Amino acid sequence: MNAIFRLCVFSLLIASTLSCREDEPIDLNDYGLLQVGLLLSIEEIPTGRVESVNTDDFMVTIYDETDAEVLSILRFADIPESIVLPVGTYYATANSNNLSSVAFESPYYFGKTDVFSVSQNASQSVIINTKLANTQVSFLFSQNVVEEFSEFTGTVTSDLTGDSLFFDTGETRSGYFTSGPLSIKVDLKYMEPDGSILEKQLTTKITNALPKTNYQLSIDAGVSNSQIQINVDDDADSVDIGLNPNILSILTTSKNAYIQALAGEWIRITSQEYSELMNGLQSVTQSGAIDSLYSNSNLTFPGTQFTFVNDIGTTVPSGNYLFAFKYSCNSNVNAFEAEVKLSESSITDQYQRVGQALPAHQAGENFFVLKGSSRRMNSNAHLALYSRSAIGYTLGNTVGRYYYASGNASNVPTLGNTTLGLVLAFQGLSSTNQY
Repeated sequence: MNAIFRLCVFSLLIASTLSCREDEPIDLNDYGLLQVGLLLSIEEIPTGRVESVNTDDFMVTIYDETDAEVLSILRFADIPESIVLPVGTYYATANSNNLSSVAFESPYYFGKTDVFSVSQNASQSVIINTKLANTQVSFLFSQNVVEEFSEFTGTVTSDLTGDSLFFDTGETRSGYFTSGPLSIKVDLKYMEPDGSILEKQLTTKITNALPKTNYQLSIDAGVSNSQIQINVDDDADSVDIGLNPNILSILTTSKNAYIQALAGEWIRITSQEYSELMNGLQSVTQSGAIDSLYSNSNLTFPGTQFTFVNDIGTTVPSGNYLFAFKYSCNSNVNAFEAEVKLSESSITDQYQRVGQALPAHQAGENFFVLKGSSRRMNSNAHLALYSRSAIGYTLGNTVGRYYYASGNASNVPTLGNTTLGLVLAFQGLSSTNQY
């Protein structure tokens, strides 16, 4: 029966070929038979689940040695037992015919044979081994995240196509993406005791997401080593890629105070924590007295209860969020007796407090971090400070220049002595990321 079927197919295909080439003599000895098989390599998902894939709808295409398409069969289920081909050299491909830039539960399979030859009056068999050819991404949020946050979502964007896939709270499906660079964003929301909502965002990139790879993003907010675990094939090899750190992941001594604080509160931190925030967070910019101008030694202290702003060209850049601050004073300061201010209008006018007033602190150098920085600069902003205590400054800086006003002021109109080279010892840290 198989021989009869094969002969019928052979005769029909030859007849079709003859109808297209009536003017040319056909020598049946110039043809051979090709039998095509399809092998699907299914990778075991790290959960232990093995996918079930129907290959009936896979598309099979045969090319000659010049890469010209010879034959395309839309459904593997419809492929004849044998295919008649002229004597020559070929290769074949197969794919699951569902390629999409981004989609949920849409694994794309592809395979290609080595070059093979069809010989005169001979039968040749080839197996097309198809494997997962796009990238799988899944999110795994820790129990801490599930219990503490009201919303936890993820967005994965293909940098090649610009297409994104949104993983809503509770989403368990895997997304499939065109292999290549991917951008990852995680958004977390939780409710403060006063009912306000605090938002956190983590971002990272996979610079070259590979095919046949499951990138499992394990998110544990509030720990120092949030990570992405990448499971490769059924061997489940893993590589750790650190998520961009946030403030909570860097704080140590002051972590509990930060957790207990409300959005908009400034929290005292240590000098080391301030330095680690500056060096550990992404896209950080110094404003006010930048490191090359800032000094905590040989300070002079003017009168008390003034609002000061340095006029040395070091503003908070447009698009940034101010999240940390340090300054030096010569006496203890009670709560609500010092304020950090910003003006996007001019260096002299319309200063507004950032967050709440600073907490109580002692004479000397003091460091603070703002919880839930929410004010994004729409233009370059000038940084000012009011303190009940005298604020330290250094002299003799070639760029030193400042404005001041008496008391806790929103306008700072008076230009200080420009011959002193005076730089006030306060500095702010800001970032394009919202921390």
